[in-house]
Amino acid sequence: MGKEGNERGRPSGSDRHRLPDGVQVERVELEEDGEGWYLDFFDVGWDTPVPSRIRTRTLMPGTVDAWHLRSDSSRLACCVKGTTEVALHDPGNGNGTRTTSSLLMGDRTPRVVIVPPGVLYGFRNIGRRNSILLLASSGGEDGSVLPPEEVGHTWVEARGRRLI
Repeated sequence: MGKEGNERGRPSGSDRHRLPDGVQVERVELEEDGEGWYLDFFDVGWDTPVPSRIRTRTLMPGTVDAWHLRSDSSRLACCVKGTTEVALHDPGNGNGTRTTSSLLMGDRTPRVVIVPPGVLYGFRNIGRRNSILLLASSGGEDGSVLPPEEVGHTWVEARGRRLI
């Protein structure tokens, strides 16, 4: 298990665009045994606070759950069933460095995305069945939800149709 991409945990060229500063992507390996497999969702060796809350989120096919902003806690996300696009947006905080990027994660592409405070994030189920996300946060439930027009990211279906 370790950081995917270069030494700062940025994804390799297969993912779209540069990730916002502070975002980490941890590639996780499935450990198979005779009954199934294990997936390590959290490792104390990662550069992130210990989660204080862990929950699941189910998304129906084609649905979008965005945009979330946590002001003083990190969010860990891992798709354990299905395939989910995670989009990440750095609002730039007035310094003109706004960036939006996205990557895929799922039961066939196991990874944990660690979103630091101040980075907006959202999820979209791109599969034909429900996707299940495992989400953990460090700290209180201080998150807020912003309307899509404040971010400017366009979610696009595989056939090119605009979603929001």
